[in-house]
Amino acid sequence: MKKKLLLFFAFLVFCSTNAQIGLVEPPNIEFCFPFNNTTFDLTTQTPIVLGSLTPSNYTVTYHLNQSAALAGTNAISNPASYINATNPQVIYIRVTENANPSVL
Repeated sequence: MKKKLLLFFAFLVFCSTNAQIGLVEPPNIEFCFPFNNTTFDLTTQTPIVLGSLTPSNYTVTYHLNQSAALAGTNAISNPASYINATNPQVIYIRVTENANPSVL
């Protein structure tokens, strides 16, 4: 029997203005596998999230909970090879403008 593994993305944005800057909410990642411990490449969502923005101007990090994303702590250390902890699982994305990293 195939099991469906899902990663849901919550979208958190930290930038220097409150104006809309062109970020895009990424789609959920979904795989059907008969095994647990599926590896996901979360970084495939980075270009989607940044949309038409210049990637070198922003830092995108992925977090397991909202408080870590808000604080900018405990980012997933290897988002290119993330093994989901639960199914389904919510991953929080933090986008920080490099020129103003402390502005919320």
